[in-house]
Amino acid sequence: MAGPSKVSIWNLALSHIGQASVESDTEDSVQADALNLVWDFARKEALRSYKWGFCTVRKALALVANYTPLEFTYAYAYPSNGLKIWKLTYDGAGEDAAGSNYKKLYDPDNNQIVLITDEEDAYVEYSYDITDTTKYDPSFVDALSHRLAASLAIPLNGTPKLAESEIIIFNGLISEAKRADSNERDVTHPNNEKSGIIDARA
Repeated sequence: MAGPSKVSIWNLALSHIGQASVESDTEDSVQADALNLVWDFARKEALRSYKWGFCTVRKALALVANYTPLEFTYAYAYPSNGLKIWKLTYDGAGEDAAGSNYKKLYDPDNNQIVLITDEEDAYVEYSYDITDTTKYDPSFVDALSHRLAASLAIPLNGTPKLAESEIIIFNGLISEAKRADSNERDVTHPNNEKSGIIDARA
């Protein structure tokens, strides 16, 4: 069964604030124009708001040769499609291994973002910037639709209170996702759920 389309998520958001639906993301309407302005921002914010299983990746980091950290030992390139780092570990560490110390820094000389740490052969778990909406989890779609609605309420409805209400709903859905994840995970069992994490070797 195909996942949600971009337009179906847009129309769900519009329904939250009583706006007319759209037929496509390129149509000439005030709704489509407003959604095109806020879509990417709201989508990325929702993706990085929680460690959603469908977009969590575990990947080996690539060393950066042209940057010498003033603290820590190694410098690695920040994942190009990464939205948020959840944990940095070392090669061979399992999902439940404790994360290592690291810092995210900007290197202005080479116009790059780096991660510095003392870990050799470092791995990170991070939220991947998935743009294919058919991969989106139903709980994420619900949260994203309310985050979009919050951004649309003022330009389309002129109602700050409605925008505030939609943000409260969005935050509540994120909190509920965190609670559900905590309740479902048995941290004492060696076979904790790992199917949501993609293990990508560089």
